[in-house]
Amino acid sequence: MQPLSGREKVLITSNVLLAVLVVFLLYKVIDYNLNVFEVKHDFSAPPTMEESIKSANLIFKCANKISGGTLECFIEDIIFKDASSDFPFEVGDSYLPMKSKTENNTQYGSGNVVLLSPKSRISKRSVPIYNGILRGFDNITVQEFINTVNKIKKTS
Repeated sequence: MQPLSGREKVLITSNVLLAVLVVFLLYKVIDYNLNVFEVKHDFSAPPTMEESIKSANLIFKCANKISGGTLECFIEDIIFKDASSDFPFEVGDSYLPMKSKTENNTQYGSGNVVLLSPKSRISKRSVPIYNGILRGFDNITVQEFINTVNKIKKTS
């Protein structure tokens, strides 16, 4: 085996340095991507029913109807509507943001109570109704919820 010439030593050294640099850059790119796309979980408690009601400018009840593998939510009752709300839907209309494809072996409940935030037509919170009970709001009845909304909105 012949000793390496000066040029060969320089080439080997530069290739090693280049490989180290590539590994370092790949590490930085992967680390950056993991940090950018890392899901930040908020493990704090969700807002209480009262907090959700106070912050909503529109609250309505809708009924679920499944047809041809699609779940639609039809507005049955507008429980509360702030004067500043620009909600374009009326009782009887299908609320399109709640429309979705159904899945087998899934219970959807009879409907939802939907709370919208100011200047938004996207659901801030949607609570399913099963047998007249609101799951997610301390399992109270829909009527108890309506009474709570009326009480909170009259005092605020």
